[in-house]
Amino acid sequence: MADEVIWTEAVRDQLLRAAAAAAPRECVVVLGGTRAGTQTSVTDLVAVPNAAYSCDSFALAPDVFASAEHTLRDRGLAFLGFAHSHPEGTPAPSLRDRAELWTGCLQLIVAGERVHAYRLDRDRVPHVVSLTMQGPTA
Repeated sequence: MADEVIWTEAVRDQLLRAAAAAAPRECVVVLGGTRAGTQTSVTDLVAVPNAAYSCDSFALAPDVFASAEHTLRDRGLAFLGFAHSHPEGTPAPSLRDRAELWTGCLQLIVAGERVHAYRLDRDRVPHVVSLTMQGPTA
């Protein structure tokens, strides 16, 4: 598991736009990037349709996930995890999230302008992951 997640302002802005566009429904985003040691870099996002019936949950159809993962591989990136939004909540895993999110992978949760990073362990306990903004490169 990574101890630190690096991302850029551009990736953050893209995620915030996806969350705003999906509101009042939760957005669903597949995260792509690279891993090196204990560091994970989120460099790409693939926004996908939310297949859930209610506004306060999200679901991802298996074929849609497979397509998003294929898109990331075509770009030379690894699948890192997911992001979703809580339009009326906080950027923390809900009880439903704790029961349903994939364990071991990165989970970004958006609420308004706030984004927090987590990983759920095998016992479905969420662990906060450091989320660090990388400055622009010249």
